[in-house]
Amino acid sequence: MVLPESELKKLLNARVSYRILVDDVAAAISRRNVEYLAKNPILKSDRATSGFELGSMGGFYTYAEVLQQLDEMKTLYPNLITSRFSIGTSYEGRTIWAVKISDNPDSNESSTEAPVYFDALHHSREPASMATVINFMFHLLENYASDPRIGYIVNNRESL
Repeated sequence: MVLPESELKKLLNARVSYRILVDDVAAAISRRNVEYLAKNPILKSDRATSGFELGSMGGFYTYAEVLQQLDEMKTLYPNLITSRFSIGTSYEGRTIWAVKISDNPDSNESSTEAPVYFDALHHSREPASMATVINFMFHLLENYASDPRIGYIVNNRESL
């Protein structure tokens, strides 16, 4: 099991025996990821989208990097995505951000287009969900003009 140092003190006080196998799990994961990527580099040709990049948190995005990705999408595709907007705060007081992807992102088309909602990171320690959604968002934005199926989705849905 993985425990913070404060929990180890509780085990010690309760006289529960334990053995530490890894002193710093985050550092071990980082080392493992660096070694893996050195042996198995991700080439541009292997990626589904050009905008999607690996984050600095073991390949996944930090909170700040998620915000940077959303802002980059707005900069690159201003006619297809809104600026990020708050839909509330998390239990820890962090702002929960949303964007809308649409052929008319700044208009309310909910009476004529079916809404679609994608979310990520609603469970802690599941960063792959955000990576998946960011990659899919870039896929929609990058392929809107060239793929009729993507164009149809963006033109006929209100995607949040």
